[in-house]
Amino acid sequence: MYLFRLLGLAAPLFFLIHFTASAQTPTLPIKSRAEEYVFKEIKLPGDEPIRDILALVQDSRGFVWMAGKHGLMRYDGHDFKIFHNIPGDTTSIIDTDLLSLYLLSDTILCMGGKHGVSLMDIRTEKITNLANDQDGNPIEWVNDFYPDEDGTIWIAGLKGLYSLKPDLLGITNHYLNTPPITIGDPAFAKRVYCITEHSMDNNRLMLGTECGLISFDKKRDTIHEIYPNREATFWRSHPPVYKFIQDGNYLWCKCWISGVPRFDMVTETWRNFAYPKSGDRLETIKGAWAVSDLLLKSEDEIWVCDWDRGLYIFNKNNEFFSTPKQEQTYNVLDKEKLNIFKLKDGALWLSCKDGLWRQNLRAKQFELLDIPFPHGWVSATLHDEETDEYYFGLHWESYGVACWNSSTQQWTYYQPEIDKNEMFNTHDIFKDSRGVTWVATSQRGLWYIDKQSKTLKPFSIPGNNFNYFWSHVIYKVFEDSQNNLWLGTGKYGVARLNPERNKADFFINNAQDLASLYGISHFRAIEEDRYGRIWIGSRTGFCTFDPETATFSREIPLQLQKNGIRDGFTYSIVKDTTNAMWLTIEGQGLVKVEEQIKDTFHFKVYQTDDGLKDLTLLYMTTDKQGRLWVVNNGLLYLNPYNNSFMLTDERNGLIESVGGDCKITVDRYGNVFCAEQVGLGWLGEAEKYSQSSVSNLMIENISINSQPILDWNPYNETGAPRMVKHNQNNFTFGYTAICFEDYNQVRYRYKLEGLESDWNSPTHILEARYTNLKPGKYRFVVDVSYKGVWLGYNRSVEFSIRQAFWKTWWFLLLSTMAIIMVFYSLYVNRKQQKEKQLQIRLKIASDLHDDVGSTLSSISIMSDLLQSRLDDSPNAEEMLRKIGNNARNMLESMDDIIWSVNPQNDNFYNIMSSMDSSIFRALFPILRSISSAFGLS
Repeated sequence: MYLFRLLGLAAPLFFLIHFTASAQTPTLPIKSRAEEYVFKEIKLPGDEPIRDILALVQDSRGFVWMAGKHGLMRYDGHDFKIFHNIPGDTTSIIDTDLLSLYLLSDTILCMGGKHGVSLMDIRTEKITNLANDQDGNPIEWVNDFYPDEDGTIWIAGLKGLYSLKPDLLGITNHYLNTPPITIGDPAFAKRVYCITEHSMDNNRLMLGTECGLISFDKKRDTIHEIYPNREATFWRSHPPVYKFIQDGNYLWCKCWISGVPRFDMVTETWRNFAYPKSGDRLETIKGAWAVSDLLLKSEDEIWVCDWDRGLYIFNKNNEFFSTPKQEQTYNVLDKEKLNIFKLKDGALWLSCKDGLWRQNLRAKQFELLDIPFPHGWVSATLHDEETDEYYFGLHWESYGVACWNSSTQQWTYYQPEIDKNEMFNTHDIFKDSRGVTWVATSQRGLWYIDKQSKTLKPFSIPGNNFNYFWSHVIYKVFEDSQNNLWLGTGKYGVARLNPERNKADFFINNAQDLASLYGISHFRAIEEDRYGRIWIGSRTGFCTFDPETATFSREIPLQLQKNGIRDGFTYSIVKDTTNAMWLTIEGQGLVKVEEQIKDTFHFKVYQTDDGLKDLTLLYMTTDKQGRLWVVNNGLLYLNPYNNSFMLTDERNGLIESVGGDCKITVDRYGNVFCAEQVGLGWLGEAEKYSQSSVSNLMIENISINSQPILDWNPYNETGAPRMVKHNQNNFTFGYTAICFEDYNQVRYRYKLEGLESDWNSPTHILEARYTNLKPGKYRFVVDVSYKGVWLGYNRSVEFSIRQAFWKTWWFLLLSTMAIIMVFYSLYVNRKQQKEKQLQIRLKIASDLHDDVGSTLSSISIMSDLLQSRLDDSPNAEEMLRKIGNNARNMLESMDDIIWSVNPQNDNFYNIMSSMDSSIFRALFPILRSISSAFGLS
């Protein structure tokens, strides 16, 4: 029972898977055409060509590295960084004239020059140069690098075979013992041009040398065998093997005037393809005379660059050369001495002495419908999902409607049942809810398809005043939600057929009635909104029709005019899955009208800055998911849910330009029909191309105070935040997006977290500058948009600016503590000084007490003695003099004490005056004695 239930569930699933798989691969009538190639020249700023590129590699970040006669270049799809040899500067590359490139582990770029090897770490651009081998001999003309399984890098050079050990510290010459050469320059006798591993013996290397193809035994460190091309018998053929490409067990070789020789590593035998025959002249040779380069194209084909005649495709099965088809103003594929490369995206790159070109993989991807009935162009397409039939309305010199059944792969041609010889030019094809397929025509009115009779039948409803309506131009057929069929005409207004299709209402413009239809002619646009109103567009503008009141209104276009959008040819009106209305108004742009609440409108206008090619907007339709497709001098895809867009024109898909009356149809398989062109699965391509042409975003350099950070690694954004000084506060961030297609649709935005909370305005400038940043933590973030959609790469770098030390908390704390200590020291010192002064005063007081006491005591004693002997003592006079002297001395001592404790005397002048007085008092008695002794006055 369980098994039956499981089978019951599996059966529908199997049907769904089968249906989905088959639905992805409808069979369409496609014209066979040759593969076509379009190239775009890559130029330096100033429109300078890039000449003589000999090697190309691409790293994992998307950068393309180019080497040639003019140095090393790094290219990101729009900008270049160039490296040259600078004489005397060992940090520059070893040679400006480079011959080869190899990228080791996606980090070390090995460059082979004429004077040695340079190793560059592409993360930091640090360069190491190796100019000599183990014996000090110069390493010259390095043509190739080959990595071995053990990490050894084998190097092809002028003096033979070299090896570079995994530590990358030195190069060893293996001194090949090659035989002498009989043709060519003896200086090149030991030269090795290319290296690979023998497919049958991993101990042997295959070497392309001046003396031909040889094998090298790695263990024995010697030549194993020499393989001369004995089939190369033409007298102008030379033995050197300049390059080979490995194709399984085969080596396809580039030799001089030897066709396209192939070496079989299993049988170790040669076979020469397209070999020039004896007696052939250079001007008439049909094979490959001389090959300048070659590259595997597919399992069966090889790209071969003929020395004189350009690029060819060599078919290994039929051994024929074919010329690739190219349609452009100059014949890139015909240039002489081309070199050919292929990078990760599959695009070819061609170089020569005249320039560098990259293949445009998007060009010419559409196909042409193969409709076997007379017509000038396809004017309308309808995919009937029920029957899987495709109806093609034809125009000019056409006489019916073509129908392709993709299931039976059969055509049916529906012609009018009357007047078959009269031209039948279709404007629109529409299938209504009743299953009737209607055809609107130019000058022949409205028709419908009768599958039973396989004819087109005319439709009309007789009326007294509108019989002419059914025999003139009808542009548009539309069915509303009430199953009414609306018809837009060339100059007779619009008509509404009832669901039974037996009654018609006709609406025309009446200049005296503002509630009548607006417009005079070309009623090409009809659509119904979420509220049941019918929007009608004409050459002069648009209006809306309210079925409840049966009146027309210009309210919405008048509101648009207030927002600066004028009336214009409203070619198309459609409703998306969110019920927003979209209008193409020629000269004004693409207009979006949202009405979440009835009669409350929100407008958005898309113009050239929003992705339009120009303001010539014509037919528009939607796919099943509600994405818009617009004829805009090309094919414009717009996703209204994220505003991503992609323009398809002759540069990136279309075979020829579309415009005029071309209409677009997107079937359920994602095929896009536009006129007679069809993009198979183009819906998926448009979604992919609208978002993914930017492969990477990098912050590639940082400068602080105009000085670049030399150790900045743009490949590592997870490093520790950088800390800088307070005066290193001017930052410049350089960034770039890797984008090789439509770079003019790339924009950048950035912000500095810690300073800004919102993004800066979108810009195409590749750097951001910030000056006078305050101390703190910061995070610089940059993002990139492609065609209006922000991709969310959000590359970032964090850094911190230190505070000036005198503004740090610890410095302020220490400073505060120091100030407190100073004031405290002053306070303590002041206190100690006061205590010291007090002690001095106490000592002075004590001394004063003793001096005054003893003096007063002496005065008292002498006074007593004098009183007792006043009359009879002969010493009375002497004692009176002593009493006077003692009293004066005591007064002077008191003056000195009072002077010394007076703070006003603490200056040099008062001290000197005091010293004068003291000296005079001390000398005065002596001088008086002297004057008395000599009788002087």
